Amino acid sequence: ITKRWNGWMCGKLYGFGRIVQIVFFIGNMIGVFLIGPFSDYYGRKFAFMTTLTIWFIVSIIGYFVNNPYFWIVTRFIARGASLAYNTASAIYT
Repeated sequence: ITKRWNGWMCGKLYGFGRIVQIVFFIGNMIGVFLIGPFSDYYGRKFAFMTTLTIWFIVSIIGYFVNNPYFWIVTRFIARGASLAYNTASAIYT
């Protein structure tokens, strides 16, 4: 984080790394919470492929983002989808 936005954030956002970690783990909790009902309703294979696709697309978008706040949003969505497809794949396979 400091290498990517050091000039922009230097002294402006104290504790930005901690905020990113908190949002990252909240994405974990929400992704695991939502994958159960989603996979029961639509099926395990569809849930696995959907969350894998969401994770892939959002991770690519997050790489090219120049705004740190939008980057936090992409990390939140990517982590939720990542843990969700891990959970769906364990049950699916």
